[in-house]
Amino acid sequence: MSNRRVGHDDAVAAVIRSARAGDWEGFRDAFGSVAAEGRWIARELPIEWEVLRSGFEGRQSDPRWHSLLAERDGQIVGWALAEHQPDGKVGLSMGLVEGQRGAGLGSQLLGAIIAWARERGAHKVHLEVWAHNRAALALYGKLGFVVEGRHPRHWRRNDGSLWDSLSMGLVLDHDSPGGPDAASTAAEVAAARPTRSVCVYCSSSAGVDEVFVEAAQVLGRGLGERGDQLVWGGASVGLMGEVARAARAAGGRTVGVIPESMLTVEIADRAADLLLVTGDMGARKAEMAWRADAFVALPGGFGTLEEVLEQLTLRFLGHHDKPIVLVDVEGFWQPLLTLFEHLYDGRFARQEARAAYVVPASSTEALALLDAAVPGLASGGGSADGRVG
Repeated sequence: MSNRRVGHDDAVAAVIRSARAGDWEGFRDAFGSVAAEGRWIARELPIEWEVLRSGFEGRQSDPRWHSLLAERDGQIVGWALAEHQPDGKVGLSMGLVEGQRGAGLGSQLLGAIIAWARERGAHKVHLEVWAHNRAALALYGKLGFVVEGRHPRHWRRNDGSLWDSLSMGLVLDHDSPGGPDAASTAAEVAAARPTRSVCVYCSSSAGVDEVFVEAAQVLGRGLGERGDQLVWGGASVGLMGEVARAARAAGGRTVGVIPESMLTVEIADRAADLLLVTGDMGARKAEMAWRADAFVALPGGFGTLEEVLEQLTLRFLGHHDKPIVLVDVEGFWQPLLTLFEHLYDGRFARQEARAAYVVPASSTEALALLDAAVPGLASGGGSADGRVG
């Protein structure tokens, strides 16, 4: 799919013009440009749906391409466009018009494309999605898509602002025939969606003081008792293992994310409800971040510090507005907070950055702050849309 950016009105005109002329390549690029802007709304083109429908149906005879349009009450309400590429992957672009979120339509379209990809013998489906689109990310994550990269300021929104996008991929297992059942997938997504998804950063080192172990256990137990989903680094050792075991024991769902190179170093937690193995550390961090509604940092080493600072920086820059909680067990974070004060005093950081994080003294206080800041995850946040990567 073309990555070129054109004005929305020009792109809409190009869609109509190319569809009428039978110019499939131009139609595909123009349609993708409009869809990528997130503005493909039925009411914008009330008399052009027949033209667009014919543009899709005109390519069904080409085995490289598969296109789907969903209609309700005579209006097109969703679409999916997939290309079986020379490298054996299927590139996917899909989206829903406004008012169709949460109705299961996205999972039906995606399920149909995955089934087609399997039939074609493709080994992978890949797409790109707006990093803030929680509805789409929840759907793709449930079906097994994994973040493969983050692209800062790559997605142009309706108001002209640039936002981060994520490239995601689903490796197809051809030992399992068919794709996900479209009807059941929607119900599974709804049923499996937790109240909150909390990303916890912490140490995987063994032998730390027992007070830190207890803090990890209290946090994990509290998340589990609340029915939350824990997203963590996927290790079964150190504070990582403690928080995950406590969460599961209390009824919580655990999603571990670990890079392939650290499977043996950190001893992956095979008891996780979902264990995702990424290609590198960057993909691991991106995978953990998009699944989170909030970030909590327990004591940890250089890795924990780097993860916390990245999320603080991204929040300072306006890339997300998720709560960041530093659990200051035994004053663990005080040296870092002193450094922050040094930055504020020297005007290397703005004073308003203080509002981006909170520093409770215990895991119990951290849980209370989460309850106040993220009482429950609403179903909104965007339609399940993506584009060919």
